[in-house]
Amino acid sequence: MKSYIRAGVPWCAQSSMFFMVVVSVSFAGWVIVVLPGCGNAPSSEGSSTEVVLQDGGVVQEASSGEQEPKESTLSVTQPLQWKLSTYEKALDQGRPYVLSLPQVSGGLPPYSYEVLGLKDGRVSLKERQLHVTLPYEEKSSAVSLQVVVTDQKQQAAHLLVKLAGFKPRFEKIALPETNAPKARANPAVALAGETILVFGGYLPNGQGSNDMWMFQRNTKTWTLAKASGTLPLAYGAHRMAIDRYDSDTQTIKGVVFQGMSADATSVDAAMYRFVLVGGNVTWSKLPYSGQAPSSNLVLSSFGYDVHHKRFVLFGGIEFQFGESPTAVYTMRTQGGKAVWEKHELSNHPGQRYGSLFAMDPAKKRFLIASGDTQRPGLERFPGDLWSLSLGEKLVWKKLAIGGSYPGRRNGVMLVDAPANRVFLWGGSDGRFAPVDLNVVCLDASKPTWESVPGESPEARTSTAGDSDPSSGAGFLGFGRSPTFLRDFWRLQTHVE
Repeated sequence: MKSYIRAGVPWCAQSSMFFMVVVSVSFAGWVIVVLPGCGNAPSSEGSSTEVVLQDGGVVQEASSGEQEPKESTLSVTQPLQWKLSTYEKALDQGRPYVLSLPQVSGGLPPYSYEVLGLKDGRVSLKERQLHVTLPYEEKSSAVSLQVVVTDQKQQAAHLLVKLAGFKPRFEKIALPETNAPKARANPAVALAGETILVFGGYLPNGQGSNDMWMFQRNTKTWTLAKASGTLPLAYGAHRMAIDRYDSDTQTIKGVVFQGMSADATSVDAAMYRFVLVGGNVTWSKLPYSGQAPSSNLVLSSFGYDVHHKRFVLFGGIEFQFGESPTAVYTMRTQGGKAVWEKHELSNHPGQRYGSLFAMDPAKKRFLIASGDTQRPGLERFPGDLWSLSLGEKLVWKKLAIGGSYPGRRNGVMLVDAPANRVFLWGGSDGRFAPVDLNVVCLDASKPTWESVPGESPEARTSTAGDSDPSSGAGFLGFGRSPTFLRDFWRLQTHVE
């Protein structure tokens, strides 16, 4: 930035001398400079000298009028300093950030910068931007480092940077003894605004269920919806997705299907439409049309594509036949029917069922991880992550990710959309259920699977959950370990 100083040139005829008085106001205060002259300088009415003050204290003269005084230089270098002495920021662990540091003033530019501290490769400095990723640690952490700025005169100024790292953590949601869901395994869970729906699941008495519970996040209360119409059979392992939510009328619409009996001898082949208004839910059957998947299919990955107003299904296993389709099926509700379309894609995940899956509306994609293949010659529980691009054309892509996570079936995938992170929790490989919370940040320069250390809910399989696409918070619960569990949790993913 340049500052301009115009100096008048008074004439002293008696002494045949002239002088300039320069008065300037800068950020550091007043500057008064007297420059003497000599000789019979001719008078030039309106002549003046313009002094240009550059950053770093270099003064350059330029004249206007017919007469130029002798060239002179004025040094007004100010002390080198940061605008702030301390810079503080709260960050999420495991998430990459680019932080713009405070301004620097004074000194003689150009400046050079150096970081002192955190030499683990997760901090770098490019120009005046700090690139930092705090590692996942046992607890929320606090770290300090210094950024040193140096000018051309080797003056130095230090900036203290304090970073508070927030670790994702589980918070238990209270389940009162009455007026709340019973212990269950393989329920269906879906989120709509401030309401979380929990439907069905297997009960400890060896039976399935078809009750729908509502949890209000703002009031932290549970309510059993009063059901009417043609309900799904009282089974478990249903798939549920919500396609419409009106906050003004408190109306939620969605579908439920793919229930399987508790003794694993039969499947509910129908698809059901539900309309929930307030505390009342009305059920009806949706007949199939078009290229529908097998009516014997169970344990598929299923969700709703809000951008193209269609449901999406992949995988699963045909009850009693053991076949797992690799085609993608999309479905729209039209005229009281479920209208299906089949998409055979050249590149796709292998056959599997019980995958961990989630819709990511922010990125317009459908994600699936792991699952059970039960195929000779195939990895039984693959530790992969696939993304289905939800454009007019459906395209699968296997994401290249370093590290690994334990492959499993019947766990939960949660999507932290604001940070572009994917969390995996729960499930089993038939022998043990991992307790770790696995995560990958897809915004990282080299995405890598990591485990978030710290306390976690009891290890289990046959659990269910969903994510808030706005805040990135996750909700999950219930399941079997091997006893039936009656708990519900919130995964807080960000600093609040």
